[in-house]
Amino acid sequence: MAFTVSDILKTRLIPGCRVVAGGRGLNRNIRSVSIMDEPDTSWLKQGDLLLTTGYVFKDHQATQIKLLNDLAKRNCAGLAIKVKRYLTEIPACMLEEADRLGLPLIELPYENVLSDSLLSITKEILQDEQRQSCDKDEDFKILLRGEKTEEEKVRSIADELNIRHDNHFVLLYLICEEQKMIHSVFSQLVSAAEKKANARLISIPLPQGFAVLVSVTANKSHELANLARKSANFLANQIHIKFPKQQVQIGVGLPCAGLGTVGRSYKEAVEAISLGKKLSKEVKDTVFEYRNYAPEGLLQQLPEHALKNYFQSILESLLEYDQENGSNMLFTLEAYLECGGKLLDTANRLFVHRNTVKFRIVRIEELLGLDLTDNQVQFRLLLAMRIARLLGMLPGYSESQIRSTHY
Repeated sequence: MAFTVSDILKTRLIPGCRVVAGGRGLNRNIRSVSIMDEPDTSWLKQGDLLLTTGYVFKDHQATQIKLLNDLAKRNCAGLAIKVKRYLTEIPACMLEEADRLGLPLIELPYENVLSDSLLSITKEILQDEQRQSCDKDEDFKILLRGEKTEEEKVRSIADELNIRHDNHFVLLYLICEEQKMIHSVFSQLVSAAEKKANARLISIPLPQGFAVLVSVTANKSHELANLARKSANFLANQIHIKFPKQQVQIGVGLPCAGLGTVGRSYKEAVEAISLGKKLSKEVKDTVFEYRNYAPEGLLQQLPEHALKNYFQSILESLLEYDQENGSNMLFTLEAYLECGGKLLDTANRLFVHRNTVKFRIVRIEELLGLDLTDNQVQFRLLLAMRIARLLGMLPGYSESQIRSTHY
């Protein structure tokens, strides 16, 4: 619930104050509070509660009426006037106009110090916003955990987040070392990313990092994966700029339809980081998309012993050869398969001559007893390689080893 004019009376934030007119508007939300010391009202905004001594309009009935109408037009929360300093009482014309407009008109006692009231109300507004934010975050975390949630509750959470429950969504999951340092500016980074991607982004703090909900309407769902990737890369880049020594990883889940299904995308985003750290060959990588590791995600559902057996049944002879001869045949085979069996592309990736790759491939075929030009063979070998990377069974190679002509 938002903080309203009625709450000021209930909580007795301002002792001795009373509503003298405009009682129909007691449910108006208070978003900020200001002290008026000049007749200009152009700076007023929705939800403002205005405090004043009445000095600027004490002798001008037209100004009194105009002020109330300006406040109502801008949907302000109300007007509070300190009496018995410049006004012995609030003018009858203001009481009548406030009642007509349904704009709360509050009488403040002479003993009231406007600056003290401003601080008290502002503090209460901030505390109320924090409570609402915590409640909203906790509700959203229910969805992240994938707990079964009634549709009415999902709609309520969507209303709190000011989004449609039937939109399409992607979850980003961000892990960083210095969460406290990042937290102070993270909302600003998300706002900047929101403008950059032209999509709705909502950040939720988590114990080990942040979740970022990327949302678009149904008719733009085909753009969602690209917008999520763009947002993740922007956030990673901005964090590196602001905190050069900060280590950050961002996982990107798959798109999902409906707010009630975001738990799946969140789980995928978390898993993408885990898989990416195991499988990515680029140490500098910080953004990991689940779609790039979906095969490994499926493989993880199988028992580890079954995966090891598959790898060993196909590539164990090559692994033993590398261990006995200090060669890098497995690494060469992996590069060859990922390059689609193209010798020149493989040579460029390994920083060696094309003939070197050719000789190695011939030797690998001899060791495995397989024809590497066969598409089905390539598929089975690449699957075995993915399993090996997933299980951490493949050794790392230095550049000198990669360039080595041992075969």
